[in-house]
Amino acid sequence: MKRSGYNHAWLVLGALGLVLGGPLQAAETDSKPTVEDEAPVRTLKRPLPATVTPRTTTPAAPRTVAPAAPKAVAPAHTAPRAAPAPAAAPKATTRTPAPDKAAERAPSRAAPGTATLTVQSPNGGETFAPGSRLQVQWQASGVSGPGTIQLLRDERQVAVIAASINLSQGKTSWRIPQDLKAGSYTVRIQSRDRKYSDTSDRPFTIGAARSSGAKPSAKSERERGQRPTAAAATPDDGSAQAAPDSDTTPATPGLDFIAPTTDTAWCTNQSHEFRWNSTLPANSHVAIDLMRSDGTTLWQAVAANAPDTGSYTWPGLTNAQFSSGMISLRPRIKSSDNSVVQMGGTLHFGKPLMLNAPQSNHTWRKGSQYTIRWTQLCDLPAPATLELLNAAQQPVLTIADGLPTAGHHMPRWYEWTVPDDLAPGTYHIRVRTADNQLARTGSFKIANPVSVAVSSSLTFTQPANNAAWCTNQPHEFRWNSTLPANTRVKIDLMEANGETVWRSIVADIPNSGSYAWSGYTDVHFGFDMGRFRPRIATLDNSAVTVGDRFHIGKHLFLEAPKSNYTWHHGASYDILWTQLCDLPAPVSVELLDAGKQPVATLASGLGPAGSSGRQIYKWTVPNTLTPGTYHIRVRTADGQYMEESSFTIAAPSPF
Repeated sequence: MKRSGYNHAWLVLGALGLVLGGPLQAAETDSKPTVEDEAPVRTLKRPLPATVTPRTTTPAAPRTVAPAAPKAVAPAHTAPRAAPAPAAAPKATTRTPAPDKAAERAPSRAAPGTATLTVQSPNGGETFAPGSRLQVQWQASGVSGPGTIQLLRDERQVAVIAASINLSQGKTSWRIPQDLKAGSYTVRIQSRDRKYSDTSDRPFTIGAARSSGAKPSAKSERERGQRPTAAAATPDDGSAQAAPDSDTTPATPGLDFIAPTTDTAWCTNQSHEFRWNSTLPANSHVAIDLMRSDGTTLWQAVAANAPDTGSYTWPGLTNAQFSSGMISLRPRIKSSDNSVVQMGGTLHFGKPLMLNAPQSNHTWRKGSQYTIRWTQLCDLPAPATLELLNAAQQPVLTIADGLPTAGHHMPRWYEWTVPDDLAPGTYHIRVRTADNQLARTGSFKIANPVSVAVSSSLTFTQPANNAAWCTNQPHEFRWNSTLPANTRVKIDLMEANGETVWRSIVADIPNSGSYAWSGYTDVHFGFDMGRFRPRIATLDNSAVTVGDRFHIGKHLFLEAPKSNYTWHHGASYDILWTQLCDLPAPVSVELLDAGKQPVATLASGLGPAGSSGRQIYKWTVPNTLTPGTYHIRVRTADGQYMEESSFTIAAPSPF
């Protein structure tokens, strides 16, 4: 009996230990029970877990313990163990989330080291009203630098939301034009080098009153690493209130020109449209001006207080209102309180057709070749014709006709050899359109041939005959001289005839035998390529030498096709370009669509060697191409040099 009481007391203390916790267990460890008591003591020393599987409550352990006593107390221990069992399932769910829930919470990520550009909004299903602000958001991972944002309809560009924007910015705001045609649209974001691009997953709507219940796409929620909102997860049955429209988020006030773009050509006798993006407050007004090319001097005020609608039509100027041939300007737009001012790129304004050479001080010699130069600032209404007129401006002969109508600040030239049978005297060159709507005339003199000046005291060694000097690079004139060491000289660039000064290079330098010239930039030069002669002379012209003809021009320029060309399905044509100097990388020839998006690479890895060499790639127009406007682009693989030209592809000619 005494032994039985001892066992019962330990069992009671063990039960209390389950309730009170660890301190009682330490006392139990210090006690020295008999061998018959070891089984129940070991059971009490292990605290019961909060959740126990059914196997823990099986009678297997009691069967290993001495009879009677442990079995008698077993119900007292099993009851507390069974109570927490219902909580086991929720805890297991918390420790092991379902795969689809984890995917909703985890942000979408590209593989390590992979650059991505992703449209987040608008991404499909939204509705926006004309005149409202469209908030464009995107995610750029590993992509930075400038990019473009375009508004597409049926996969064709209809508007430019941002012509140049920092892709790391992640968002921008654009006011939807009031006159934009209602329908379904998408947004395309693209890096400037066109390596990375993404478009809205599904179309959104512009035209109807904007619905505040438009649901954000699942893609945009996941890629921002956010849990989908209740509105996004709830069926669109009107039972849940939509989240506020993201367009209500205040944007930093700003203005950004869409049109005119840099190097745009605007002509007299035409109206023109200014277009811009704006994040100014609603009902704002703006002022629009045309500044001179320095960006600080006002040339003409266009609008003093125009509504901030994103566009303004300027009636332009007539020929009578504009006395000069052409001027370079920059557009400026600013808020009515002058707190926000944005300056656009350089544009060219003037008359559609201008004659650049010959000028009244030019004398052209019989039997020599000269360059007639003119500029078509805008597209002409008809092909151009070149004519020679006498002193009374009566026609003598037609030099050329059927010349291209394409303009866009396009310099044109025609190499003409003066006939030997013309009498010396004053003449005129006239360039006009075939419909006589536009004409420009310039006088010059024709004289008998003379020998090109050569002095035995000065001899050019560089540039050599037919050398090619490219723009955007320095060059060196070199010569030999037998003149006294203290003699000073001057250097000029002559027309190809060797008689007419085209531009002065340097007016007074030592007769050292060499002169380092900084060269011309593309803009300063103004043409694709020209032929010239160098002239060196003493300051008093007592010794004069005119060197051999050589070329100055751009590294790379496209000669064909041009904008007035139409190429037909199934026919073969020559794509022509000139590599005036050696290029830094091989050349590729690409076909682009009307929006200048790549369609196909026609050729790549073409030789970079230049030296005034004309390159030809023969191309057969595939029958699978949809008729319409396309572009040919010739560029170096490193993107340093690039030339583009538009043309038309049509079905086979019936003739």
